Amino acid sequence: MSVEMHPIRKAFSRYLSSNKLSGRLAEIVQALAEEGIQSARLRDLIPLHEDREYLGMQSDLLDLALFYITFCLEDHYLTSNESSDLYYLKTALRIQEEDIYNHKYTQMEQILSTQITRILGDQNVDKTEAFQQVELQRCFGLSYDQFLKITRPHVDEIVNNLLELTSADTAITQDERKMLKNQISDLETVYFLTAEQEKILSGLTK
Repeated sequence: MSVEMHPIRKAFSRYLSSNKLSGRLAEIVQALAEEGIQSARLRDLIPLHEDREYLGMQSDLLDLALFYITFCLEDHYLTSNESSDLYYLKTALRIQEEDIYNHKYTQMEQILSTQITRILGDQNVDKTEAFQQVELQRCFGLSYDQFLKITRPHVDEIVNNLLELTSADTAITQDERKMLKNQISDLETVYFLTAEQEKILSGLTK
């Protein structure tokens, strides 16, 4: 009976087979593919974060972390085990808390925009989806304010479209308006309504 390969090893086996790598980066990815984050080779292959040598390979190391995040999100869900593995991967790669935010902002924003749009696609946030947002925030090393800054434009679009459609549709019953009002209110776990949006929302069931 075959044993299921650990996600870290599975991810970097794929990375190794689909990318032309050379030098130290190839050795790092090979160590991850063969032994995972427990590989003793990683300590010798990756310079200390404050060393000048590290700066020369920092972008590649951050790309490895982003690749693993993308790999885990193929099913659009980041489990607590995957989040834990990512923490240890970033530790092994000597990635510090705000490195992704400071050096890979565009790539991080693209990943987050895709995930937050999917989570809020039904204008509803259940407990599982709320937990997922916490995991996303954690995996990128973001503060709550940073997370809101990145995701707000995408949530703005969803909320404004919903408010516009709800306010303009005279065929919607009062009960339906009340339900939609509650759905928008549920978004407050990741979003603060503007004064104008609050004004529109408060008038939905009057």
